[in-house]
Amino acid sequence: MLNLIKMDFYRLFHSKAIKVGAIVAAIVAFLGMALNLGILEIIKLGTSDDPASVADMRILFPIVDWLTGVDFADVVFTGTGFLSLFVSCMVVASFVGAEQSCGYAKNIAGQLSNRGMMVVSKFVVTCFVQLMVLLIYTAISSICAILFFGSYIKGCSIGILIEGVLLRLLLFCAIDAIVLFFCTLTKSHAVAMVIGAIFGVGVTGLAYMGISALLGMVKISVNVAEFMPDGINGLISVAGLEGIVVKAIIVAVIFIAGFLTGAIMLFKKRDVK
Repeated sequence: MLNLIKMDFYRLFHSKAIKVGAIVAAIVAFLGMALNLGILEIIKLGTSDDPASVADMRILFPIVDWLTGVDFADVVFTGTGFLSLFVSCMVVASFVGAEQSCGYAKNIAGQLSNRGMMVVSKFVVTCFVQLMVLLIYTAISSICAILFFGSYIKGCSIGILIEGVLLRLLLFCAIDAIVLFFCTLTKSHAVAMVIGAIFGVGVTGLAYMGISALLGMVKISVNVAEFMPDGINGLISVAGLEGIVVKAIIVAVIFIAGFLTGAIMLFKKRDVK
């Protein structure tokens, strides 16, 4: 098992995906913080003559609350939430899907007594990808928080920040398991990229809203997003973290166990000869 993980890490570090992903993560993280700065300055300028109008803009631009003070952790949470899942999912999908076209799986799987170990190995490596992307995002967002929003920061909840980033990592790993499952199911590089993009850009949010609305029509009041890894990811904040930690861990563990088990079963049954 350890040798498989070493081989997968070797493949990862010698791939263009990890290098490009690291660079893109840094650039996108910076652009996201710069965009927030631009939006905040425009809001500040537009509401200077009418402070009451700030409340009307809160629905579209929650960061308007930063004008009256914000915790450092919330600024970083906002930064790490800007397309980080998309960037990491693209790297993961590229890495997982690459073996379908290069023949790596076919060459290695036939030599193993338990082919399911290959799935576990890939999952471990993809979790590292998520960790790398989040660390880059956290570092860039922290620097930009001080440079761009230093005058608005009124507190620094480091413990909550660490807890939130680790929780986000766990939720991202759950989505890795989903991408890995569908890539194994379809044996398609393209499908892995599409699934990763769907989760990464938040398209699933619209589906969750639609399902919740349909359930509401039959008198079932439930917010589906609160039971999905990417949905819970969007709820991470200083104020809301305490109320979602247990649920997030349970949801993440269920998704990882379920989709990873499914991928292992599919790979074991696959003919690799």
